[in-house]
Amino acid sequence: MKQISEAVIQQECFNWFNNKYCLNHFEQSLIIHSVPNGINVNLPPSEMAKALDFLNKTGMKKGVSDLLIHGVNGRCIWAECKRPGEKQSEDQIKMENKVKKLGGIYFIFYSLDGFKEKISLYLPFLTTA
Repeated sequence: MKQISEAVIQQECFNWFNNKYCLNHFEQSLIIHSVPNGINVNLPPSEMAKALDFLNKTGMKKGVSDLLIHGVNGRCIWAECKRPGEKQSEDQIKMENKVKKLGGIYFIFYSLDGFKEKISLYLPFLTTA
């Protein structure tokens, strides 16, 4: 059985959340967005080095979660996508610890159902003034 890619899992979760909670006709429209914190393209090494240098100089941070979800009063949740069985990198673990130390919410999800389960726990945090 072919394993689903992390990108597909993330896309499913983004689309579901965006369509359910972020469209303009909702009274309390939330925001979800990805954090493209890496490049996976076929560039020549010299061009890849330039691209990474540019991203680093403009604020790219290793370990930032794949998705950020914003709610009322500036509340934010960090959501990291992984394929089943995958583990966080050392940089991701450091970032999770830093976010939690600052009082933030950070969770890892492995599927659309797992994402929905976690979001249902935090929806009051995102939507209650």
